[in-house]
Amino acid sequence: MKRQYGYYLTQIFVPFVLLVAVSWLSLWLDARAVILRLSLILVLLFMMIMISIELQSLIPAVSYTKAIDIWIAVCISLVFATLLQFILVNQLARRERRVRISENHATKNGGCKRNGKQKMQTILEKCAHHHIPLSKRIDFVCRVLFPVAFVIFNCIFWLTYIKGRDSRHIIK
Repeated sequence: MKRQYGYYLTQIFVPFVLLVAVSWLSLWLDARAVILRLSLILVLLFMMIMISIELQSLIPAVSYTKAIDIWIAVCISLVFATLLQFILVNQLARRERRVRISENHATKNGGCKRNGKQKMQTILEKCAHHHIPLSKRIDFVCRVLFPVAFVIFNCIFWLTYIKGRDSRHIIK
């Protein structure tokens, strides 16, 4: 008896790949787009959990962990990691804005009186060091890290799955 893998590919694996990839769109949105980023990630998590629950009702219960269970758990974990990344970036961006506002306020009220030469030197120093806020750097790193992690997981998952499936046919 041979299993039909096409159903699982089209109904589970491909949709989950798309849902994980769509979650990465939130990494490209501005940290101030809180409602948009949060709603995107939460809707994706909800969809994945609902698909998982529906799938569990269709597949016979067994006492061991199936490959599809690992697949779903990792995909949901990656989208959840995107949610945690958003929370971190949002908090950092808020803190960075408060610091910028207090620095601007202090400068306007004469708290930091500098002559023109000192101001120009400060501006040049910031430009020379390419002062990029930590929240934006984390977003940038995650734009690369999350897809790379998913590709590595896919390589390991599918190589292990295909190797295990082929070895069962050789043993029989």
